[in-house]
Amino acid sequence: MGIMKKMTASLLILSLALLANFAIASPHLKYDEDWDEVKAAVDEGEIRPYNELLQKLNALNPTAKIVKVEVEEEDGIWIYEIRMLDQRRNVVKMELNASSLEILSVKGHNLEKFFADYLRKSTEQ
Repeated sequence: MGIMKKMTASLLILSLALLANFAIASPHLKYDEDWDEVKAAVDEGEIRPYNELLQKLNALNPTAKIVKVEVEEEDGIWIYEIRMLDQRRNVVKMELNASSLEILSVKGHNLEKFFADYLRKSTEQ
């Protein structure tokens, strides 16, 4: 993909982040697809809005910092690729289906501690 296409796509996700009106600092955001393609996917509901992604990530671990968010299309499926840093400085990488926000994969150290609060809340319900 050309540099202009990457820059244009990066501008879209930055714009979406600003529109989300969240009081938290935005992580490094990147789109590997072009602006029109990503905007069409958001408009058609193929990609959940950025503010919904932030709510999901906050529910998983409210103290973790979002370091990087990327969205790309793989074999016709939109994927959010997330990199987060917990309080212990453990890096956690996740892939989520961008249309459902279902977690597809998780990699990192001390994952049981990273998800401890979320798992505890889930079992209490």
